[in-house]
Amino acid sequence: MEGKQVIPRSSPKLLFAIGGWDGATAIEIVEYYDTATGLWENGPCTLTARNGVSLAVLNDKLYAVGGHNGQKFQASVEVFDPRLNRWQYTTPMKHRRASSGVTSHEGHLYAIGGQDSSVRLKSVERYDPESNSWQCMSNMNMRRDSPGVVSHGDYIYAIGGCHSCMFLDTVERFNPKTNEWISVKSMSHRRSAVGIVSLGHFIYVFGGHDEQNNLCALERYDPASDEWAMLSPMSSPRAGVGGAVLDGKIMAIGGFDGLEQLNTVEEYNVTTDSWQYSSPMKYERSYVGTVTMTKIV
Repeated sequence: MEGKQVIPRSSPKLLFAIGGWDGATAIEIVEYYDTATGLWENGPCTLTARNGVSLAVLNDKLYAVGGHNGQKFQASVEVFDPRLNRWQYTTPMKHRRASSGVTSHEGHLYAIGGQDSSVRLKSVERYDPESNSWQCMSNMNMRRDSPGVVSHGDYIYAIGGCHSCMFLDTVERFNPKTNEWISVKSMSHRRSAVGIVSLGHFIYVFGGHDEQNNLCALERYDPASDEWAMLSPMSSPRAGVGGAVLDGKIMAIGGFDGLEQLNTVEEYNVTTDSWQYSSPMKYERSYVGTVTMTKIV
């Protein structure tokens, strides 16, 4: 008798929202959305409050990099091991930085741009988990506070941000193999503090703010053609919005709409080019770190 085909189920995912700004102070609160339960749950708080923290997953561990604790800019880095369900400090960066862009790429973490206590940064650092050390890499061509940073294919992209008092539409691409940055096609909108994700063949950038407004605009970059395309905007403007991909959909998490910090979450369907609201977080926050990782059971 012919056996029945077994179709493997995808592993449950966790969408983390960590730190940020609640409208009054930097926070250390951690919550996560569990696709297995459809609920937001509280997780262990980070060891220090982190406004403008950046997150990345490397080797099944979650890294919280930099930020501002309400008193000073941070070079410290915390790592969360889901098997132990706790945070611990690891080697700090060489430079203090908040609102940087952090991404994992080919076995390393990259911390890019941001700001410290005096200047907006164009410096780049790479973390090697094998040696537990940070190494300075080639600087970007331009200083970028609150850039959108994402790994896509063989490259890392730094998109938008703020330089001095000027909001940027420019985009730089980093080749880790040659340690070189080059400029590629600029966005349609100048913006900083965006949400950003890589999904399929494209990079998606949404929200943020420019010189005058918090934004709900979404645009998509095609690296193959070096062209940008405008897509359907979010329902709400969101500066300091978190971005992540969950079950093939783009998630826009929290942010500031110009009046209040948000706990609302919107999800974007790339097939229908449409947004809808998803389950809200428990806590209102902007400049929140967000990332997805596979649930370890």
